[in-house]
Amino acid sequence: MSLETVCKLYIEGQSMHDEARKLSQKSLAKEHRLCERTVNRIANFKPCTTPAKKQAEIRKAVARRDKLKSQAAELTLPRLCKKYGVGYDEAVSALERMNARRAAA
Repeated sequence: MSLETVCKLYIEGQSMHDEARKLSQKSLAKEHRLCERTVNRIANFKPCTTPAKKQAEIRKAVARRDKLKSQAAELTLPRLCKKYGVGYDEAVSALERMNARRAAA
């Protein structure tokens, strides 16, 4: 696997991590106009007075967040470098070059 592919996978993992962060319980509470404690209760399948439809939406978002977090955990730079036999410093340099090209474009 090439160094460029490792970098692309790492960037994909970072975007998954960012997307998962947007689905935090705090942001879900704000989006659904609930307190964080209520969102936590819904996520843990504890009883609450929130409508069933809203509970289903929140649980779906929490499941999506958890899936994204687990996928992103597989795409960390040290893990990818070890898996594909690429040097960590080499990968960091390649990422810096890729970011420089994006900034120049």
